[in-house]
Amino acid sequence: MGYRVFDDEFKKTAVALSQGKGSVKDAATELDIDPSMLSKWSNKLEFNGGS
Repeated sequence: MGYRVFDDEFKKTAVALSQGKGSVKDAATELDIDPSMLSKWSNKLEFNGGS
């Protein structure tokens, strides 16, 4: 089974969801993705709105 590829819009939405929930783990569980991947996206300016 191959790996999943996420486009930039999904990443931005996922980061926004984690910020809204206040928890990377909760958002990652809801989106069925690895929390470490979501955390990595949260640290990139292009996905976190520059904050």
